[in-house]
Amino acid sequence: MISIIITGPPGIGKTTIFMKVIDDLKKRSIKISGIVCPDVRGDRGRIGFKIIDLSTGSWRWLAKLKKLADGECRVEFGRYCIDVDGVKEIVNESMKHVEGSDIICIDEVGPMEFKSRDFKIYLDKVFNSGKPLLLIVHRNIVDSIAYQLKSLGRDVKVYRVDHLNRNHLHKKILKDLNIIQSKDQ
Repeated sequence: MISIIITGPPGIGKTTIFMKVIDDLKKRSIKISGIVCPDVRGDRGRIGFKIIDLSTGSWRWLAKLKKLADGECRVEFGRYCIDVDGVKEIVNESMKHVEGSDIICIDEVGPMEFKSRDFKIYLDKVFNSGKPLLLIVHRNIVDSIAYQLKSLGRDVKVYRVDHLNRNHLHKKILKDLNIIQSKDQ
């Protein structure tokens, strides 16, 4: 089963590519499950990250700046407080939709998300689901994630986004996803 990994430096356009692929898949009536973790910005820059279930649109905080976190901060990541209960809620919601989906899409698999035990469990179930995967993986852990997927017998393609390929990479990814061809026929 195909696993597409998108990686690269911050701000290069990984999420833009990811969303272009998802938008095209939706136009083709491909059933998508998974999560996205966009950053949230305030007047003075980033204040945190949401975690959103792609199937339902339900969301919670993945992390907030420590100074904005309500109450105690059980799990810290740099200047952020991870909402482990929020992550658990959303990954459990997302897991309900995996079986009925044609592809699982996750933005992002990274060190912050790995602070949640429930995210790790979710990822293990997704990797073993037998479904095609589209993942954005943090550049510092991309090799270990690719190795893990290959050890499960998955066909893994890693795309490193740069200024030369970012405007057309979504088209290449769409061609690599065999589910599009089978759905169009």
